[in-house]
Amino acid sequence: GVQETRSPISLVYGSGAQTDEVYFSWKEDRLYELPMSWLHPHQEWGTGGFDVLGSGDFSRPMNPRCIECHNTWLEHIPGTPNEYRPETLIAGVTCEVCHGPGKEHVSFHERNPEQTEPMHIVRPSELTRSLQMDLCAYCHSNSLKHRGPAFSWRPGKPLAEFYKTLATRNPEDDHVANQTSYLLQSKCYQKSDDLTCITCHDPHAARAL
Repeated sequence: GVQETRSPISLVYGSGAQTDEVYFSWKEDRLYELPMSWLHPHQEWGTGGFDVLGSGDFSRPMNPRCIECHNTWLEHIPGTPNEYRPETLIAGVTCEVCHGPGKEHVSFHERNPEQTEPMHIVRPSELTRSLQMDLCAYCHSNSLKHRGPAFSWRPGKPLAEFYKTLATRNPEDDHVANQTSYLLQSKCYQKSDDLTCITCHDPHAARAL
């Protein structure tokens, strides 16, 4: 007969980009990527047979590096591949990803409403060009191997202190991987003193579909 398994959809990645949707499910405090994806360009389902010799449901553990790029915060249990504290999740890419933790910023301005100068927050325009590039490289590069705990990097800190970037010999046909490295190699970047990713891309504008 037909073998079936049921999993609740807890998180969805990619629905706003109209490329594909990837689904995730919690099993107690462990997060897994489900094997089914919805492919918007083709208007049909796709499958990925993960963990074919494992539990039988073909899901795969969702590692912290993927979580970091799609969410603002989720407390990871050190020493585990995919165990987290679900109640700590701050879903999606919020202001804090590029501007740093905002608790002190909000608290200060609530106490001092007359103060119009942003306080206790990272202002990317005041960072060096290298550190501005690191804001984008956090997710748009091959900085994949942690040098410390997940979610420990903060805007304004050199990314290389927190991640090891994997080197590739050939260009990657991908909408995310290694984009900042390619920009650094370009003549436009090398002949400019201030060109960065946001010279052409507005991080505050909604992505055109």
